[in-house]
Order: sequence, then structure tokens, then C-alpha cells
Amino acid sequence: MEINQYFEHYPEQYHGAKRIIQTLQVANYEAYMVGGCIRDALFGRPIKDIDIATNANLDQVKKLFARTIEVGEAFNVCIVIENEISYEVASLRYEGSYTDGRHPDLVRPGTLLEDAERRDFTINAIYYNPCNQQLIDLVGGIEDWQKGKLRAIGSPEERFEEDSLRLLRAVRLASQYKLQMPRSTIQALQDCKEGLGRISAERIYQEINRMLTGKHPYEALKLLYEIDLIEPLLKYFGAEEKATLLAPVEDFRRLHYVSQVHAWTLWLREIPKPRRHDIYNKLRFKNILKKQIEDLYNLLDLLLTPGNIELADMHRIKSTGLIADLAAILRMKSSQAVYQNAYRRLLAGFKQFNGREMNPKPILTGSKAMDLGCPKGPLLGQLLAKSYRKQLNEEILTEDQAVTFTKDFLKLHES
Repeated sequence: MEINQYFEHYPEQYHGAKRIIQTLQVANYEAYMVGGCIRDALFGRPIKDIDIATNANLDQVKKLFARTIEVGEAFNVCIVIENEISYEVASLRYEGSYTDGRHPDLVRPGTLLEDAERRDFTINAIYYNPCNQQLIDLVGGIEDWQKGKLRAIGSPEERFEEDSLRLLRAVRLASQYKLQMPRSTIQALQDCKEGLGRISAERIYQEINRMLTGKHPYEALKLLYEIDLIEPLLKYFGAEEKATLLAPVEDFRRLHYVSQVHAWTLWLREIPKPRRHDIYNKLRFKNILKKQIEDLYNLLDLLLTPGNIELADMHRIKSTGLIADLAAILRMKSSQAVYQNAYRRLLAGFKQFNGREMNPKPILTGSKAMDLGCPKGPLLGQLLAKSYRKQLNEEILTEDQAVTFTKDFLKLHES
């Protein structure tokens, strides 16, 4: 089977990988493209990275290429940089048992079959030699691709016990590629679900994030609940939040490829703010993502509260950089009158704001306010904030108006 046609949209990536493989083969080593790049090519999906498997060891690979970066010496893995594109090149290997449910106890050089058998699912264990356009499938991955099946290699229980994150990966792959899992795989998911308790918070977050921002987040979340994999995850979300997390799932039915701030805002929207911050910390959210999610909640509250949207509010909305996510959420829920009205108010606010300068320089400065008698401290902060909001609302347009406002403000706050 030829799959060159599937790589036609990625000529630079593909030809760079082919050159690396040619170099290895000229040096009398085996070398193949493998893993997610082959899977995504066969399914006609965008290709992110191309991984290469070879029977050359790390030192041999480093001798053949000018630019390499070691990333996994124990597993004979390095990055080869070809025409400014990075490729992960890994030695074919055999892996022994996984006592800790994460790392193999034994790693040694292996055959192509042993390398295939250590992988998780058959569709991820298809190898391709671009030099002779030959696909190599030792575990039935091509047949499973043709039949739309997600099947574990060998015993599904063993695969899931080796690395419990494969439980979540199974849900993600099945939902995003519209694959059916055999009954034995589903049973193994349920039998092995407690293993998720051994997985680090960072890896849990990464896998759920991929589900939420993937092509079919609704199917992924629905499957999590159907198989009851949500139960062992509740140590991160709180046992009392199981039903709360289920409530927004229907919102994802019409979503495809949304941003992570959009996705997490939707999924956590029913959870009170203090609990949300607990979830952020347990799952090791980056500070910028935490801020964006909370900013989006605050903007939604602003627009869903009856009343006029002032120019200062539009400055605030635009300054967050979350306009697309905000509008998308309001449109998605526009069947509800309150969201429909909020969306109309947002559009009206944009029309009013049109042509105005973003973040203009404050007319009233801290030094000027102190010259007028305002002491340092919380009162100064309040004065500057109120003055700037009035400036954004075009109620203060000149320095004289700012001075008058300051004097009135200080009179009002005299002790």
C-alpha cells in the first residue's frame, strides 16, 4: 500500500524524514517512520511530528548527523534536526515488565517485532519506509484501520497495567478517530481504571486537555462517563463534583478544535470559584491559563448581568485577548435568551467602541494625584482606578477635568 499521497500536504516534514532514513539506510541500518504520523496520515488528519525508529544506537545516530540533541539516553532516543525541523529518532527496543505502572524495568535493543509489541495500540505500530514506499504491519494495525477499530496490542490488561495513561489515551483515540473498541478492551479499561491513581497530575492534565481540544470532545467526555473512568479522576476534581462535571458535557456536542481556555471554561463552569482554583493547583495548570479562564468567567458574568456595557468595559474585554472565545460561548448557547441578549450587547458594545484607542495613556498619574494631596496607599489606587475608568468612558477628557475629579474625590474621602 502506498501512503505518499497522505503526506502530500507536509512536503518539508516528509522529505526531511526521508533524508534521515536514507542516511541511516546507506549506513546499513534499518529505519522507518512510525507511530502517530502514520496513523494520522492514514486517517487524513494533520501531522504534528514524525518519529523515526532505527536499529542504530544513540552513538551511531549521533555520528551520522551534524545536529542532534539527546533526550532519552536510557531509551536510545535523540532529536535529529534536519532543515530546522526536529525529528525524534529512537532505537528499536524490547521492554520488560512495568512494576511501577509507568517505566519498564528492563530496556534493551530489540527487533522490529519486539519494538512493535511494546507499543500500545495496533494503529500506532505501523512502520513505513519512504525510500521503497513499503508499509510494515506486524500486529494487524492496517486491518484495524480499515475496519475502524481501536485494539490494544496483545493483552489489553497488560498494556493498560504497563502504563495507566493508556486508559485515557484509548478514550481520546476512540473518540477523535471514531473508532470502535472490542468488548475485551472496554472490559480491560474498567478493570484497570484504578491505575489512573498512580499517574502524575501533569500527565492527567495533558491527556484530558487533548480530549477537550480535540476533534470530538463530546464523544470523549461521554465515553469517560460511560466507562466510568471519571471516578478515579475525581481526586483531582473533588468527589462531590462528579455530577457537576457531567452537566456541561452536552455543550461540547457541537464543538470541534476549540482553544484550551474555551474548553476548560465550559467544562468547569458549574464548579464554584474556590473549587476551581483547587483543581487548577492539583492539575498543575499554568498561571496564564488560570488567569485566562477566570478572566473569561468574569467577562461572561459582566455580559450576562442586565445593564449597559460601558466603553470602559469594552476596553477591558478587548484587552484580555479572549474576544473570540467569549463570542463563541455566547453564540453556542444563543438558544437561551439570556445568552442571546448578552451576545447582542457585546456586538452593540463593539459598534460603540469602534475606532477608539486601546489602553490610552492615563491623564491622571500617581505623582500628579499626590501633588494634589492624595497620600500613598490604597486610597491612591482607588483614585487612579476610578479616574482611569472615567477616562475610558470619556467622562474625563482633559487634565483640568482630572484635577477637578481628584479634588472632589479627596473631599469625599476626608477623614
